[in-house]
Amino acid sequence: MELHEQTLRPGAGQTIDVSPELQPIGAVTISSNPSAEVYIDGSLIGSTPLAGVPVFAGQHRLELRPSGPEAARYGTYSGQFEVEPWSQQSLGPFKLPPK
Repeated sequence: MELHEQTLRPGAGQTIDVSPELQPIGAVTISSNPSAEVYIDGSLIGSTPLAGVPVFAGQHRLELRPSGPEAARYGTYSGQFEVEPWSQQSLGPFKLPPK
């Protein structure tokens, strides 16, 4: 999720019209067995278990990649999920596929 901040300083007698575009968000909780690195839309978010991760509403790609010693035994899980505006949902627990 990309955030933007900008400071505006109008000169004397000037006005600035600001129209921010708000995008609806939701939140996801993700769990897996074994623990894995979580990638949403190609960006590393953290490792499972994760709770209350803010995500823009809409369709997203999910990858769970095993790390550490588990990487030799398990493969990557890939899938898609959709987040409804202003919702919170639980994804998983996902079982990583054996190699």
